[in-house]
Amino acid sequence: MAEKYKKNPEEAITSFASTVKWKDGFYSEAEVGDYKPVSVDEPEWLSGTGKGPNPVELLLSALGACVGVGFIATASGMVIKVYSVEVDVTGEIDLNVFLGLREGDSGLMK
Repeated sequence: MAEKYKKNPEEAITSFASTVKWKDGFYSEAEVGDYKPVSVDEPEWLSGTGKGPNPVELLLSALGACVGVGFIATASGMVIKVYSVEVDVTGEIDLNVFLGLREGDSGLMK
């Protein structure tokens, strides 16, 4: 892949898109390309219905997947055989601040 873009660097500039459609309560569906929509919801303890992962979990999943893909791409370019990759990503949010009940930094995205 890297060799392809070395020869044609303008082809390496790309964009990605997602459309998120609110359905009900805290439930939404994210549409990406021709793939099946991804359910996005909050857990019941956070007033959702638990129909899917919440937005923060999806964000953390995307970050972990991005790190994994970057690792595999780098290893492949160095001709290193990889047998397994697992990325754990954790974030903490203060819901008091997120909900406007208290001033401060809600965490996660500093």
